[in-house]
Amino acid sequence: FARCRERQECDRLVDVMGQLGQAGNQHLRELLRLGTEKEAAAAVGLISRLDYMMILELLPARLREWNRFYHDIVVRQIAASNAPERGQILLELLDVLDHMVLPQAVDEIGMSGDRTLGPALMVMAGDGVSHSRSPFIQVKAIEALGRLRDVNAIPLLQTLVQSRKMWKWVHPRELRVAAAQALLKIEPRCAPQLMEIGNFELEELKSLPLDPDSSKNWTRQRRYERIV
Repeated sequence: FARCRERQECDRLVDVMGQLGQAGNQHLRELLRLGTEKEAAAAVGLISRLDYMMILELLPARLREWNRFYHDIVVRQIAASNAPERGQILLELLDVLDHMVLPQAVDEIGMSGDRTLGPALMVMAGDGVSHSRSPFIQVKAIEALGRLRDVNAIPLLQTLVQSRKMWKWVHPRELRVAAAQALLKIEPRCAPQLMEIGNFELEELKSLPLDPDSSKNWTRQRRYERIV
């Protein structure tokens, strides 16, 4: 399952595991609970499709024992699984994931399409102090809200764009641009108002974070060229 590149391949393996029944589930449980880092991490994607509660029960403790490399594998496996609960799984794991992997996990929460996760993302996107949240995570949460088209986030995003302190903007320009782009995804007709109120250039609002494409059969959709 970990080597599958197309959703059809993943679906076939899920069907095979379904035929194995309880014996197959028990084998995966033992892999996740007692297997090596490599074995357990490779099984996470398949288990996410078959029994996501098993992931929430067993994976956090294992992640605390693993290094950043395996944290990255776990996030990619959960994202590639296409499990309906993948966004919820990643949200529950945020507190135990390596801080360098968090931006990728928040991105994938937004790509999951699960709007029930909007309130948690708004907490990350809003003003506040958290030892585990960097400004970059805040930007990623803002982008995720835009991808989810969460209308409940509109007041928060407007505040991030417009807030002033005396004659200066409260938030850095990069964060304000991200909030404006998220607003455009939720309500495209607000572009002229954003340019006037937020003092943005048209080019800044054009390059929106791209959305997942359901017409593609790839397990993961990369949006940029990987350079070694």
